[in-house]
Amino acid sequence: MEDAPFFEDVVRLDPDVDAAIAAVFPSDDPLDSSSFDPVGYINRLFPSEQSLAGLDPFIAKLRQRIRKLDGEIQASVRVQTTSSEEGKRALDDVRLVPPLPPLPPTPAYHCSTL
Repeated sequence: MEDAPFFEDVVRLDPDVDAAIAAVFPSDDPLDSSSFDPVGYINRLFPSEQSLAGLDPFIAKLRQRIRKLDGEIQASVRVQTTSSEEGKRALDDVRLVPPLPPLPPTPAYHCSTL
């Protein structure tokens, strides 16, 4: 059995799902493309041996981007956690409110003909 490179083991989504994601989260970033080719991307960034001199700054930018994304993820998790806790407290508050007493019976109105 031949070992496939790790990037060939990527999950491929249905084209309709890809289109829906693109509609909700539009992006010009090639990394977001469903047809992203990592080898082609790296070859375009570093087409020659001399271009590898830009590798360290590129890695630094990637690390900065990762830190930014990590911060955004942490903020989203905090918001979700806070919302969940607030929802639970609101539900608990509603459970503590005694039920309303039953309404008295409404009198029956009869129409009489004149």
